[in-house]
Amino acid sequence: MATSLSKGKTPAAASSNKPDDFYWLVGICLAALVFRIWTPWDIVFEGGAVRLQQIDAYYYLRLVENFLAHPPWLIFHDPYAVAMSDGAVTGAPMFAMVLGLIAWICPAAPAVTIAIVPAFLGAAAPVIVYLMTRRLTGSRGAGLMAAAILAVLPGAWLRASQLGSADHHVLEGLLASVVLAAWMRAIDTERQSDAAMAGLALWAYLATWAGGALIVAILVGWTCLQCGVDVWHGRRVGYLGRITVVAFGLAALGYLPLSYVYLWKYTMAALGGGILIGVLF
Repeated sequence: MATSLSKGKTPAAASSNKPDDFYWLVGICLAALVFRIWTPWDIVFEGGAVRLQQIDAYYYLRLVENFLAHPPWLIFHDPYAVAMSDGAVTGAPMFAMVLGLIAWICPAAPAVTIAIVPAFLGAAAPVIVYLMTRRLTGSRGAGLMAAAILAVLPGAWLRASQLGSADHHVLEGLLASVVLAAWMRAIDTERQSDAAMAGLALWAYLATWAGGALIVAILVGWTCLQCGVDVWHGRRVGYLGRITVVAFGLAALGYLPLSYVYLWKYTMAALGGGILIGVLF
């Protein structure tokens, strides 16, 4: 097995997680959830009403209400969107679909569900960051510290994952972390199954944000850099081609039906370029 850029495991880190890690992560995630809910609670739930905190949140509320009217379909034309896109709904559908499915199952009002879901998505992100950091550094302590920092990190991520801030950016950020973690694992293990999981994660990410072609470029650059490291150390690089072709191929197949999403052709071009580079490996 080739040594990848993402490897940094020590013998101690190669052992199984200690039970304490689980409890620490649960505590960190609960702290992240409280941090996102506590302050805006009285603002969002005021006087028996639900006051969503962004314009886009009300847009997603409309999509979810239409989804609940005829599940499991989202609308493709909305008269309220005429000013932006002649009425065509051209955004990536994953976030609206996730919200719709949760609202379909949850007995609460759709507005309540939409207000709460972003906080739970934000509270789940420290787990992914812990796994990535632990794999990269080989240190459990570093992984827990990274998770704890993300849990209370101010800025755009906190804003996107607060109570009432229902926008696709919270799912986009979470899935971007999942994609990177899955790519690291695929390079480390060289298994086709892990490459397939990375491809599925990439498809979910691309179906969440129309501008997701940027992460494809990042992954291609990462893989080319890994290729250079392997060549420098006299190691084979064929496994990188297999990972790239499998992952990007699955993502492209899944994204192909979403041709109505704006910037679709650029995303498909990026995936096609990635597959071509994988073939060259």
